[in-house]
Amino acid sequence: MTVHACSFPRLMAYRHRCMSGILGWLIHNCSHNFPRPTSDKRKQVTARSCEMPTYELEYFDLGGRADTIRLLLYAAGIDFKDTRIPFAEWPAKKPTTPLGNVPVLKIDGTDYCQSLALITYAAKIAGWYPEDPLDALKCDEVANSISEVISTSPRVSLMITLYI
Repeated sequence: MTVHACSFPRLMAYRHRCMSGILGWLIHNCSHNFPRPTSDKRKQVTARSCEMPTYELEYFDLGGRADTIRLLLYAAGIDFKDTRIPFAEWPAKKPTTPLGNVPVLKIDGTDYCQSLALITYAAKIAGWYPEDPLDALKCDEVANSISEVISTSPRVSLMITLYI
């Protein structure tokens, strides 16, 4: 079994095309149901005291599972520190993270993990997560489906690339 030098770039291009198609479909078909929140809505959802919480997102220096969280926070206008962990520093950093994985979102210094939980939280503080339980179920269904595509697509794409 040989891996071609161009396998990884082709894999990433394939994954990008798949994710762009899915995200484009979601934006086109679902964006009218979730209008951009006003700043009052964001403050109402996030304010527990007089000050806004501080956010720090930790992930490797690439897109991956933290990209959706970054996009939600950026699009909602929420300030956060985007900490990129170099791969060389990961073995030392891993024992300090909850469950030994990333992404990690620090909220006022407290660490939280699990990408889908962080995505849901980011959508809620942005005001883009529905309050209706059935609508929330639909959002979670789409988010979990995308997560499954992301988790399996590199392996499937790599297998396809190896045999082409």
